[in-house]
Amino acid sequence: MTVIGGWGYQFQRISEVPSVMNAIYLWMRRNRDRELFSDWRWYLSRDSPDWYDGYHDLNCPDHPFTVDFVRARSRLGWRWRNEDGDSCEINWLNPELDRICDADTRSLQRIQEEIGFY
Repeated sequence: MTVIGGWGYQFQRISEVPSVMNAIYLWMRRNRDRELFSDWRWYLSRDSPDWYDGYHDLNCPDHPFTVDFVRARSRLGWRWRNEDGDSCEINWLNPELDRICDADTRSLQRIQEEIGFY
């Protein structure tokens, strides 16, 4: 039996990911448990019509077919990333705070340095 969104779940389409990540985020908010899924990873299935084998070159990063949550202190989002740690832009789930402290700024900068895809 496969549970949609379960640990290690393999998505069949890239377009499925936003609604699943939003549903998990709503569950975390309702249950006040923002850490439960923090170390979980999801993947795009190799059988997906969205899968492609990229050109393997030492100068180009591998394709980003892993999905995970990312936290920058008070902000929570999700992103596509590759196994080397290069990531796409973050899809934030909660709104940006009106006031951002220096620690929030440093945390966001550190995460944004990992972005290698757009």
